[in-house]
Amino acid sequence: MDFTNEKKKQSNLGSNLILLVLVILLVIVIFYVIFVHLPYNDHQRELDSIRTSIIEKDKLNYDNYFMEYNRSKTYYIIRVKIKGKKTYLAYNDKKKLVDKYSDEPVSKSVIIADVENRVKETVSEKDIKVGYEDDQFRYIVKYQTDNSLNYLYYTLDGKFVKQYRL
Repeated sequence: MDFTNEKKKQSNLGSNLILLVLVILLVIVIFYVIFVHLPYNDHQRELDSIRTSIIEKDKLNYDNYFMEYNRSKTYYIIRVKIKGKKTYLAYNDKKKLVDKYSDEPVSKSVIIADVENRVKETVSEKDIKVGYEDDQFRYIVKYQTDNSLNYLYYTLDGKFVKQYRL
């Protein structure tokens, strides 16, 4: 008899332990969905809506580049084609056009070469975005090392502007 009760206790303990692990996993998944996934998706939908409203309002020929640039002010950078020419437009948070860049920007490969020469780190084209800061369009190169997050800023014609290490 004693042996059977002991076996039932071990079986219940194992079942309770499995149940506890499953409940903990469920709580983690719910936390992730509520506090990470849903806010991220909401923000992405908001950006899609902003992009669409800018394109429709100004009847733009969108060229597959849109970015929200947050620093001291928020800007929306969009690349469009105007008369077949690639042009970057900067809009403020009220969706008002504040600037445009219609010159041919320097190739990202030129920026990559300068970054690799300047800081001896390897970056790729996906690490380079176009932003808008100090009333000018900028290439922003973002890369991470073991010890820091790094930003390098260049004008669109390839001149180095500044570097931040966080």
